[in-house]
Amino acid sequence: KIYTLAVKAKRDGEALRALTRQIVLESVVEGNRPGPRVGRLQEEISKAPASLKPMLRVVLAQWYWQYYSRNKWRFINRSATEGTDDKDFTTWDLRRLFREIDTLYRDILKDEAVLKTIPVSTYAEFLETGNMPAELRPTLYDFAAFEALDFYTSEEQAGAQPEDAFVIEADSDALAPAAQFRRYNPDTTDVDSPKLRALRLYQDVLSLHRDDKNRDDSLDADLQRLRSLREKKHREAL
Repeated sequence: KIYTLAVKAKRDGEALRALTRQIVLESVVEGNRPGPRVGRLQEEISKAPASLKPMLRVVLAQWYWQYYSRNKWRFINRSATEGTDDKDFTTWDLRRLFREIDTLYRDILKDEAVLKTIPVSTYAEFLETGNMPAELRPTLYDFAAFEALDFYTSEEQAGAQPEDAFVIEADSDALAPAAQFRRYNPDTTDVDSPKLRALRLYQDVLSLHRDDKNRDDSLDADLQRLRSLREKKHREAL
C-alpha cells in the first residue's frame, strides 16, 4: 500500500524503500533463498514506472554481487558449462554472473542524458546516508557510475578475464593528469574489459564535471581514478 501511494505521489525514494523492504521481508519469510528474491525484483522492475527502473537495476546488480561475495567458494571450481540454468543465477559460472552485472550497469548508464538531470537527492529516503558529502554524487548518473566503478575495479574481475585481456600499460595515459587522461583512447581487442569500461566511466564523469564551479566532485573522481588504477597496475605487476 505504501509503495502504491508513493508511486502515485511521485515520491520515488519512498516507493523504492517500500518495494525493496517488502521483497526482502517476504524472502525472509519464505526461507531467505536468493533465487526467488531476485526473481521477484526482476518482475517488479518490468512493471515499475520509468523513474524507478534505473535505481531498481542498481539494487539488482548489488544483489547479484552480494550473492557472489557470500558464496565465493561455489565459484572456485565451477566450469562454464557445469549445471547451468539460464533462469537460475545460482548455477552460473563466474563469467556468466559478472556478464549479467555488467549488462545491468550498461543498461542503466545508457540513458546518461536523463540520469544527469536527476538529482540524487530525489532518492534521499531510499539511500543510506554515509560519511561522504552528498555534493560529491550530485546526480543519479554520478551515483550509478560509481556503483558500477566499484564493480569494474574490484579485484575479483581477474578471475573472469579472457586470454587477450586488456592490460593498462605502464607508459599509457591512464594515470596522466585529468585533461590528458580524458583524451586517452587505448587500442585493444578486449572491448568488454571491465578495466576499459572503468576508464571510459572515469573519463565521462570527469568530462561531466570539468566546468563545475565547485570542483569537489571532479577532484574526488580524479583521486579515485588515480587510486584505483594505480592499485590495479600494481596487482598486475605482481
